[in-house]
Amino acid sequence: MSLKILCVDDSRTVRMLIARAFAPFDCQIIEAGNGEEALRIVGETPPDLLVLDVTMPVMDGLTMLRELRGNPQSQSIPVIMLTAESGRESVVEASNLGVSDYLSKPFQAEKLLEKVNRIVSLVPRDGSSQYDQLAARYGLESVPESILRLTRILASRDASLSSIAEAICQDRGLTIRLLSAANPRHIEKPQYSIEEVSAALNRTGLSFGVLVATCDPLVRAVRKTFSSALSIQLEQVDVKNLSPLSGLHVTGYAEFSGRATGRVQLRFSERSARLMATRVMGIDPAEPLEADAIDDAVGEVVTMVVGNFKSNLCNAGLECVLTPPKVERTEKLEIRKIEGGGAERFGFKSPELTLWVDNSVNPWGE
Repeated sequence: MSLKILCVDDSRTVRMLIARAFAPFDCQIIEAGNGEEALRIVGETPPDLLVLDVTMPVMDGLTMLRELRGNPQSQSIPVIMLTAESGRESVVEASNLGVSDYLSKPFQAEKLLEKVNRIVSLVPRDGSSQYDQLAARYGLESVPESILRLTRILASRDASLSSIAEAICQDRGLTIRLLSAANPRHIEKPQYSIEEVSAALNRTGLSFGVLVATCDPLVRAVRKTFSSALSIQLEQVDVKNLSPLSGLHVTGYAEFSGRATGRVQLRFSERSARLMATRVMGIDPAEPLEADAIDDAVGEVVTMVVGNFKSNLCNAGLECVLTPPKVERTEKLEIRKIEGGGAERFGFKSPELTLWVDNSVNPWGE
């Protein structure tokens, strides 16, 4: 069923630009020129998402938002707020009223789609995968077909052990990772049988199968996010070769729930987190930063990484939604595993910083 997106703006041009941005995707765009008209539409045909301008005649966006949140039938509809660059007070009030995100005018269509895709799953009209659409748009590396095939099999929930083992056998990298997890003393050989892979799955549990499938797109999302957004080139390294984190460090994580449940967690030393924050904010590294500013930057990076990761899960049939990112300081280093799921830790390094990424996924979340 097509998504219903209600666009509320008094500018016909803005509404046209928004409709054009969503044209490649399977969704129905409904338009309204002010808050009063939009409330009437919501009462008749509740949308899946609302893109709402702040400044409009008859009824402005904030007034409409108060009405929405005061009505049990509409209070849970996600809203992306459109604001002017100078509208910081509006952003604060909108945040207090529970908007999902906001976007400053003038905006790029790519940025709007990026924010929308963190909230709902956009499905291309032409049948191409959602991840491939986003990969082309944002420069992400394409996920190998072997990874997508395995994830789709796992998403079916009634897949047999042999079908999962057969899918893993078709990718040598996946096979070696699985066998190494089942037996740390495993020695690589030219070929592996389905029976060997099945035996490894019996030892690790099927939840490790989904880890094998999902960690590849997660690694790609991490590297591309840091490269494109922060101009930091990360190299994946064995966590055993990283200097261990000691004492208090910064960690940011987001969880997802639905047909898959899980958590992606990024860990930084205080120094690395501060450097990353200066890149996010575009300021001189020597400029002093409050802890709150660092936390905001870490949260934004977590959102970008996990948003890209979510796209691949949805593409494979594991529909899910994200929680807002949480940032904290901790001395604990153990992976926070999702109940019933598997977990794996990755290491990344650049000349500027070091990063640890924890991934825990249960493919049978609901």
